Amino acid sequence: MKDKVLVVGAGRMGFGVIQTLIRKGYQVSVSDPSDEAVNRAKHIGAEAIEDSNQSLTDHNVIIMSLPGPVQVKEMTEKMVPFNQAHQPLVIDLSTIDPQTAIDASKRCKRKGLRYIEAPVSGGPSGASLA
Repeated sequence: MKDKVLVVGAGRMGFGVIQTLIRKGYQVSVSDPSDEAVNRAKHIGAEAIEDSNQSLTDHNVIIMSLPGPVQVKEMTEKMVPFNQAHQPLVIDLSTIDPQTAIDASKRCKRKGLRYIEAPVSGGPSGASLA
């Protein structure tokens, strides 16, 4: 089994990412405020988690696929600090402006997280084809 990946945001784009990760053999957990989105991800093999912060230490990679800057700011503000022994990588696929990405990166760095902004092109169908 490959690394454990937490996907925060299981909407149209996030679901495509979840499909691809599961198909590639990753163990995927999912967090989303929508029960429908979580159930759809569970149906294809993802594990649902209630609180993404409780699960952060169990995952090497956190992928955020959020609707916009407000949600990215909220998520990165509420992430718990990590020690140097465990530094998960946050990959942000959200559609955000450069300043939001810079600010999110700074918040993550202060908490011991590594951050990469990785905007996705190709829409939901492109996310599920990789």
